Amino acid sequence: MMDEGIQFYEYEQFDNAIREFKRVVHLFSKDISALSQDDIELLSQAHHNLAITYAKKGWDKEAQIEAQKSWDLDPTPKHREVLESINNRFLEK
Repeated sequence: MMDEGIQFYEYEQFDNAIREFKRVVHLFSKDISALSQDDIELLSQAHHNLAITYAKKGWDKEAQIEAQKSWDLDPTPKHREVLESINNRFLEK
């Protein structure tokens, strides 16, 4: 599902990409303590991909929510960069 979402994104089929990334998110329990580190990283990446895809569609609020979820799950430089970029878009408006 993640790979399909990435392919859809690359072909600029953003609605299909969103659907696939959301399918990944829905695979996981809401109880993060029950997830392995690999699962947390995959879930975080799915939120990250949703954030980027939402931003591409101009859905900044949704992008901000997903970027924050990604950062909260796995605070890596990549996730911070996207969150800051999306937050900066709000400051520019």
